[in-house]
Amino acid sequence: MYDADLEQIPLFVKAGAIIPTGPVMQYSSEKWLDPLTLDVYPAKQASSFVLFEDDGEYGYEQGKYATTRYGCIEKDGKTTITIEARNAHGGYLPEKRRYVVKVHGRTAAQYSVTLNQATLNQGWTYAPNEQVLTVTINDDGKENVLSVAPVTNVGTVRLAGSDSEHHFDRELKYSRLMSAIRTHEEVGAHLAVE
Repeated sequence: MYDADLEQIPLFVKAGAIIPTGPVMQYSSEKWLDPLTLDVYPAKQASSFVLFEDDGEYGYEQGKYATTRYGCIEKDGKTTITIEARNAHGGYLPEKRRYVVKVHGRTAAQYSVTLNQATLNQGWTYAPNEQVLTVTINDDGKENVLSVAPVTNVGTVRLAGSDSEHHFDRELKYSRLMSAIRTHEEVGAHLAVE
């Protein structure tokens, strides 16, 4: 059961949904889809969606259109979103644009974001209250693979002059580190953090 105030209308979205939206327009060919927003609701089962685009008028009647397949899967806490290469038909090719990918249902405190296996240190934000991670990328029509994974926050402390290692969660590092120091035979040793 879901509780909602009378002033608040709940919106239910099926797990695995990929919902594309564009800018507000008065008619379909008013402007290009820039940015194209993808609201992604990951699921453990693979899901996909195919976007059909044309010139917004009658290009599809002459076979001028493009399709793009979007896929998503969540496995072991890691969400992988694949934007396949665009398939152009009849010479139609949308103009360059940006994707705004919103990954919903993210509950971890920190994330690692990669695009085509390269770590993104900027170009993305996380809103913990909304549990949404938002990534903005350029659409060049080629395949792009976006991965979002929670950061594990695990580190290793080695006491200087010792071969023993003590693993700790950075959020609990002080108490575990102090415990490791107290139990180590060289309490006064200098710390080397890896």
